[in-house]
Amino acid sequence: MTRKLIGALLAGACLIATAAIAAEPEPEGAAFVRTDDGWTGWLPHDDEYAEYTVGGDAQPLDATHVQLKPGQGVMLTFADKKDFAKDKNLLEAHRAWELDYWRQQSGKVESRNRDDLAGGRSGLMVTEIHVPGPDGAAITICMVAAAGNNGVFVFAISPVTPQDDSMIKKFAASIKVVHHPLDLVAEAKKYMPGKQGPKAGQKPADQKTADRKAPDKKP
Repeated sequence: MTRKLIGALLAGACLIATAAIAAEPEPEGAAFVRTDDGWTGWLPHDDEYAEYTVGGDAQPLDATHVQLKPGQGVMLTFADKKDFAKDKNLLEAHRAWELDYWRQQSGKVESRNRDDLAGGRSGLMVTEIHVPGPDGAAITICMVAAAGNNGVFVFAISPVTPQDDSMIKKFAASIKVVHHPLDLVAEAKKYMPGKQGPKAGQKPADQKTADRKAPDKKP
């Protein structure tokens, strides 16, 4: 597997992705639907998927990028356990793998376990990562990782400050991993009043293919 540092320019902010983002191609069928509370999204991988919610001011951009607010975003990806899991603790192994990568790329990298943001849930881990930026100041990334059967669903939020703790805690609490294939049309219809049909960010032609156009923001 080729692992490389990825810089994504999102709403004028340099959002640095985790190593896992280089591990997998953009997932097919990833989508969002507008709800009263914001956006519900699905990130599929093989025969399982992660469902999650982002706040009302968020704007999905494509299958792996969401702008949370101007200057801040989240990158979504999946890390296959065959690339890092050498012990039974999947999330601990994934965290160590990510931090080892950052230290190889950026030298001194600091991290902090944020169990307070994970809400005491099993199968969920939140890590705060401080990476040296190009101007000498540290860029803080909050990595929310949810365990699946075949690996880890990764949500990298950056840049973050202590004022974002409540948002991150709410986002982490919304994550649900479902252990069967994603039926995108059926899931989207649950959120559509009057069965108007899905308004997903990537409107499916079938269960594996999605239009890459992001939805317009609700007025």
